[in-house]
Amino acid sequence: NQIFCSSLSGYGIPLGENFIERLKTELSATDSMVIFMLSENFYKSPACMCEMGATWIQSKEHIPVLIPPFSFEDIDGTLKLTQGFMINDSMKWNEFKDKIIQTFGLEDLSDSVWERKRDRAIARINEFVTLGGNK
Repeated sequence: NQIFCSSLSGYGIPLGENFIERLKTELSATDSMVIFMLSENFYKSPACMCEMGATWIQSKEHIPVLIPPFSFEDIDGTLKLTQGFMINDSMKWNEFKDKIIQTFGLEDLSDSVWERKRDRAIARINEFVTLGGNK
């Protein structure tokens, strides 16, 4: 109930609500972190460009996550200067988890629980990317 995802039904913007106003409201929360899922489609989306600009203007903490075959060389705009990671890099997932725990003051998972969940997620991501599901 604390996740806002502008492109995922149930986590985003309800029918009839003003997209820009809701985005401003969500970004004005003091304890927010923006996670950009970067792909070719991200850069083709006016809504994504709007979110990126709003995040930059408000100096919100943000983390770019790259979806293969998109690579670091493909990044344009303000995100080029922000340290990000490839979505299937297990070591970076560990850093990502630590960052989220630190930012939001969450309780850490045991290593065995975390690694099992992380490895399962990465296997599903790699399967999806291999099948070309990111296009």
